[in-house]
Amino acid sequence: MLLLCSAEGLTAMGQHPAHSPPPASSSSTVDSSTAIAPDADASAADSSTTQRLWIGGGSGAGTYPEGRAGDLAGNFNIHYRRNEHLVTLRSALNSSVETGGLIDASLLYGRAFGLPPVWVADQPVWHVAAGAGVGIVWSDVTGGSTIGLPVQAQIAVHPLGGIGLVATAFYNVNSLQSFGGVTVGVQIGAMP
Repeated sequence: MLLLCSAEGLTAMGQHPAHSPPPASSSSTVDSSTAIAPDADASAADSSTTQRLWIGGGSGAGTYPEGRAGDLAGNFNIHYRRNEHLVTLRSALNSSVETGGLIDASLLYGRAFGLPPVWVADQPVWHVAAGAGVGIVWSDVTGGSTIGLPVQAQIAVHPLGGIGLVATAFYNVNSLQSFGGVTVGVQIGAMP
């Protein structure tokens, strides 16, 4: 219901005249064009919203803080992007034959951007993304679990639209055993 303000108080627009007193004078009534109404620009802003959903994963080399190289680093990601805002569900691991492995399950928030100068069909061929968040870490090394603080950065190329190649660097700071890695892999879906 749209309300107008007059000298006598609030009057509901569209209300039958018999149920409300007339305004004292036309100069004391707020013009209906200045009354509270939905923003006309809101629908235009909604039409320019970019939403994307894609998955990706890769494998590579990992390292522990002591500098000992892990045999395998890997990650799997589900990304949702709205404009430049990026939410990622991620699982990353670092495994060593000597000591066992570490794995995390994390929720990250960050940003993703297309990179010029190469664009195909109004879509960027290259994109970068970075984020940080919170997650749970499980360790074969210590036999426990804890809360971790993950970070991740990616650069990807996807000239075929729905499929692309990605390089990912990740790290997880936690009280059991901080770990990280660099992987190369594939992304599939509606990428940025």
